[in-house]
Order: sequence, then structure tokens, then C-alpha cells
Amino acid sequence: MKCRLKSTSALPAENVQATRFRTPAKPATEGEQLFYPKAPETVHIDCGRILRGDKRYAGQIARNRSKLMSNREGYSCDAIRKRVLPALKMKKMESGVAHARDYVFIEEELRSSYHPQNYFCYTIDSKASSDFRRKMRQLPACFPNVYVVSEEFNIDSWGRSMNKAHFECLKLLMEQPGWSYAILLQNHDLILKSVYEMVEIYRLLGGANDVEIVRAPPDMYDNHKKWDARSLNLFGKGSHASNSQMNATLRFAKGVVQASISRAAVDWMVNTVNLTTLIEQINQEPFSDELLLQSLQVSDDLDMPGRFTLTYWATRPPRSCLSGNVRHDICIVGVEHLPGLSGAPQIMVNKALPDFDYGAIECVHELLFNRTFLGQVDKPLNASHYLSLGHVIYHKNRNDHAWLASMNCSDLIPLERKVLRAARCDNDVDALLADSVHWKQFK
Repeated sequence: MKCRLKSTSALPAENVQATRFRTPAKPATEGEQLFYPKAPETVHIDCGRILRGDKRYAGQIARNRSKLMSNREGYSCDAIRKRVLPALKMKKMESGVAHARDYVFIEEELRSSYHPQNYFCYTIDSKASSDFRRKMRQLPACFPNVYVVSEEFNIDSWGRSMNKAHFECLKLLMEQPGWSYAILLQNHDLILKSVYEMVEIYRLLGGANDVEIVRAPPDMYDNHKKWDARSLNLFGKGSHASNSQMNATLRFAKGVVQASISRAAVDWMVNTVNLTTLIEQINQEPFSDELLLQSLQVSDDLDMPGRFTLTYWATRPPRSCLSGNVRHDICIVGVEHLPGLSGAPQIMVNKALPDFDYGAIECVHELLFNRTFLGQVDKPLNASHYLSLGHVIYHKNRNDHAWLASMNCSDLIPLERKVLRAARCDNDVDALLADSVHWKQFK
């Protein structure tokens, strides 16, 4: 059973102070005390005690978990902006991040990750309620950096149409300047890093894509169909594709939907190759949302920027779920996870369900607020963690023929993984996957 963590680094918050929070009556100014505006459902929770590892107190809160109530104070643009926009002017970032995602949770995640230099794109399931549609469609009118794709998609439990939805967002985001990475999310992914931490993590990745890749079982795709670049019309007439690209055949891999991809990779997907036929054909396969990006990533001849073609196949031993709530083999986040989450190197965790434990979500949002606006440095990023990731090392050196010739693929496996299990290391560039900076198993 697993809680999956999305992307990469912070630590258990020993220095988090227990504080009462209130909503500022007016915009704060420099030097004025600023408080995180907690929801009524969670105002009684002392997040500091939980983050410091007070298991007895966490157990008390867990016995009567807070659940999100949908009532909020109005949905006019003025009301939404008041809830989302920060009270203080935010620091300029080296580059922005493009985010491609029950409405209240979405709005609160928008608030937690908001920065004027970031972009946010959302798609809507055609089965969504009219109330949800109305609220989502209003967001772009309230914020100049928020987009909602006009087309709606019939997304089912098999992942069908998810690739289409994400791709439409990527096309919209590609038109916007100033961002360096796009992060693909789903509804109940909980961001674990502040806006400034995320920019630093992406700087450390140095252009490498972060995509989980494992072996794709043969029954996940139809091997009777044609999957070569010519049949898929990946490179049209007049393209500058090389012979190896034109003659390439897609190699299949699978992984979770959540990923971080460089701007260069998004530009390649939108403006260099034509993914229309591939998306339509792969959409007919079960769990197609777990195949597209992963297969493009490992198909070396296609030459996708930031790709990592070495694949590490490994399984993890089963672990218990601290919250005691498992859905579809995924451990649902509870307040019991907070000390570990605050120290995790990942960018996000899945799944966080507001109707199960809203208190855990609020405490993460409070922690990010403190890091963003109060200068709290409870768990500094460990830069060496990111720089030592196999796919980051590989991306940095992939054009160095001498390095490639002397490379031992076991050197790209993080030390803790070598201790846990032995990696299979073949010579066909298809046997090693370094840990995704997005996802780890979390008990």
C-alpha cells in the first residue's frame, strides 16, 4: 500500500511554532505580523504540535478528523481574489512554474501555490456538475494567469482523455512567457513545497524531465497496431527530423500521471512533433494516461528534450498506512503523515482527500504559508539530493560521449536504493530508472 509523493525535499518541522491564526483585517505591510487564515473546520488544530511529532496529540485529532465543508464566503471575483491573493508583495522569482488541475480544494491549492509569475491551467470533466463548471469558468476572469480549457473531456477511471486534457493545457501554457517547468497534476495532489522552493528544485534539475517510468506490461498496449513515427505522423513534411527520428518506433513505459517537464520538452511536444494521431491511438488503451509521456521519455530515437532513457525496474515492499485509509492501493494522507511530509524531498503527495482529513491539508498549507511569507526555514532544501538523482546526472552528461562510454548505470542509483534492493543493470540502455523527484512510496 502506498501514498505516493510527487517530486522532491524538506524535513520534519522541529522549529515550527504553534501559533493561533487569524485573517488579516487589511493587507499586511512589511514588518507587520501576518497570519495564515485557517478555515473554521480546522481552527482548533495546533499544526505545530503535530509537525513536531506529538503522536498523542495527532492521535486525538485523527480520532475526530476534520472534513471540508463546501460553504465559503461568496464566489464573486472580489471574494475569490481576497481568499487567494497574498497580503504581501511576493519576491521576484528566477522563473515561474506552469501548473496543469470539489472546487474548494482547487481554490485552496491555487492560493498555496500562487505567485504572479506562475501560470495555472485547469481542464473540466464533462461529467462535472453545473455548479463546479460555473465556479471553474469564473477563475480566468478573476486572475490573469489562470486558464481553463474551453473543451471538456470525458475522463474515466481508465484514464481515457487525460492525455488530451493535459495536452490542451500545455498548448495554452506554451503561449505564456517566463516559466521553466510545467507540472502535471490531478485533483487530489497536495503540493508540499513553497513557490520559492519549487523554483529552486527545478533550477537544480537543470532541464531534466522528472517522469516516473516502470516497465509497461504487454497487455497495456496493442502490439498489433503500428507504433512507428511514420505511421503515427509524428514528423510532418518539412520537418527537420533526422533519419533515426523518422524511423523510430515508440518504446512503451508506464508511470504515474504526475510529472514535471521542462519548457524545452513542452515546446517539443507542442511545436516539433505532431502528437494528434498518437494521442488518439493511445487513448484506446487501458490506463492510457500512464503511457504517453513515459513512452516519449524512453524512446531515445525521438530525441525528446530532457529525456532519460535508462530504466530502473524495481518493486517496493508493502508498508502499512499510518492513516488507516487505503483506496485503490493508495494510502490516503492523514495528520499522522505530517512530520514525514514536512521533511520529504518530494514536491507533492497523492492522495489528499478533503472529505477524509482536511486538517492534514490545512496544516500543509499553513506550513507553506509560513515558509513563503514568514521566512520560516524549518527544513532547508538539500541540494545534493536533487543533484545526485540519476536522471539529473544523466541529462547533464548525456552529450558527453566519453562519460557515456565509461558510465556504470549502477552509479546512477541513489545510495538508499542500493541498500534496499539490487538493480538490474543491462547494456541495452533499458534497465535503470533513478527515483523520480516526484514520487516516492510513503507509508
